[in-house]
Amino acid sequence: MSEPERVRICDLPTLADRPRQSIWKGPSRVEIKAAKDKSTDKAWEQCKAVVWKRDQGKCRCCGRVVVKSLELRPDRGETHHITRRAKAKALLTDPRNCLLVCLLPCHEGLTHHELAIIGTAKQTFKGEDGKTYLDASQPLKFIKKEIA
Repeated sequence: MSEPERVRICDLPTLADRPRQSIWKGPSRVEIKAAKDKSTDKAWEQCKAVVWKRDQGKCRCCGRVVVKSLELRPDRGETHHITRRAKAKALLTDPRNCLLVCLLPCHEGLTHHELAIIGTAKQTFKGEDGKTYLDASQPLKFIKKEIA
């Protein structure tokens, strides 16, 4: 009986020495999310452009001429969702749910619920979910809420 041949550990093949198999499994979850984010961003940018054009660069609440700026300034134009984004995801990029307002005091007042948007039944539209929402393309009234 012959003695088995001895192999040193450093002489064994490593994973780097193996030929690579090219198996394409499709896009990763990160790649899918990035592509989805890009399409959502594009739709949101288009929605904002429609709202700015429709509202003629003026705050719908106070009538002030607003500016596009990265700087936080009172006359900065903000696109405000009438129905919260979390409540109606289908209306996220719908211009009928968005209006142009100035940062201070209007957008701050709306987001802190100090101002309310009032409309009639004629100033509404039905969403894909069958619910009725205020239509931002219609004339709306803004009232200051009384603090209790």
